Amino acid sequence: MTENGNTPTPENNPPNAQSYGSYGSQSGTSQNGGAYQQPYGAPTYGTSAGDPQQPGGKKPKNIVGIVALALSALGFVLGLFPVTALFGWLLLFAGFVTGIVGLFQKLKEKITSIIAIALSVVGTIASIIAILVFAANTIANDPEFEQMIQDAQTSVSAATTPSASAAAEETSAADSNEQSAASLDGVLKFGETAEYNDGVKVTVSEPRTDYTPGDTAAGNDNDALKNYVVFAVTIENGSQETYDPVMFLASGNSAGLEANQIFDSAQNLGSTPSTKLLPGDKVTFDMAFAVADVNDITLEISTDFERDEILFTTKDI
Repeated sequence: MTENGNTPTPENNPPNAQSYGSYGSQSGTSQNGGAYQQPYGAPTYGTSAGDPQQPGGKKPKNIVGIVALALSALGFVLGLFPVTALFGWLLLFAGFVTGIVGLFQKLKEKITSIIAIALSVVGTIASIIAILVFAANTIANDPEFEQMIQDAQTSVSAATTPSASAAAEETSAADSNEQSAASLDGVLKFGETAEYNDGVKVTVSEPRTDYTPGDTAAGNDNDALKNYVVFAVTIENGSQETYDPVMFLASGNSAGLEANQIFDSAQNLGSTPSTKLLPGDKVTFDMAFAVADVNDITLEISTDFERDEILFTTKDI
């Protein structure tokens, strides 16, 4: 009841009116009992975080992969030129390593890293091929290289069949003719000297039969070879280049059997000199063989791989 004693009417007290303090008591629900809804356009919270996507569903760019691709591309170009090849290889290696790192970048695209790795491998192979081709062309067109090839061919051509000269200073005309004929076949008698066109001379003495192998001697495994002989070999370097006697080889036969070289270190037999001969120098050393017949011996002498072999024999020629 109001002050004037009148009972309040619905017009003065609307049924939908809320009393003071009731606002907010219905938080979370609407007046019609429904769930409370956020205003249109209000931000939503609590959504799950997904992969970052660019417009169109593409993954973000891989900066590491782009750097790797740039390094590999630059290294590829620089590696094709001999002057910059070393720097190019360094860039290719850096691009390869950076590309691998780019593959492990999470939530980033991988295609640039893969291309960078492939380009670094292909670039390295292409660079090596380019360097080899350049080196081959340079050597082939080098005048010094061509001259060296020509000199080698001339040296091989000059090392023809040796000519023979008598050991004695004076020989008869018949002996001289016989030695000339023998030199055409490359066959000489023991004691004669063979001379190559470049001036290298080889002399093999007549066999000496006063040799007896020591207890430590080795080399004879044939019981049919019961005789032992020693030859003195003299090599004189009359050429204009040094000669290495280590290349000297000898083999032989006797009475239809292969002669065996004897190695007797106690008597300094079996090894050739190891010191090179300067132009004008000469050296003498002994070689021992086990033979079947001391009167039937033929030795084949080889001074090196460039000069022809020489035959020394006890037979009449």
